[in-house]
Amino acid sequence: MAVLFKLLTVSIVIACFICSGQAQCSLSNVIIKQSNTGVWIHGKPEIQATINSACPCQQYNVTFDVAGFQTTEEVDPNILNSNGLVYNGNALPKADEEGLKFKYAWDSLFLFKPISSQIACS
Repeated sequence: MAVLFKLLTVSIVIACFICSGQAQCSLSNVIIKQSNTGVWIHGKPEIQATINSACPCQQYNVTFDVAGFQTTEEVDPNILNSNGLVYNGNALPKADEEGLKFKYAWDSLFLFKPISSQIACS
């Protein structure tokens, strides 16, 4: 009985560590910075966007709401596809790493709102 209790206690502690790491992360950990490059593409200002994650765990399968997103410059679908999936679902670079970069050209900055992601803590 004592062994079973210890095993159960250790399992609960391990589960708490795993869950606590995931609880630290949310969609608000997805960071997207945008800046005007000063270049004009087809009469529209070019904007460079950089995506990172401030989550201490791996944040992957990140999807943005891209309804209404328009650009006159092709965006690399490996970085942001037409459904809003970022980096083909791979984990985002951490905030202290070089971010994923893409450029687009339109009249104004687009508000990229993250709508879903998954978290994996090791």
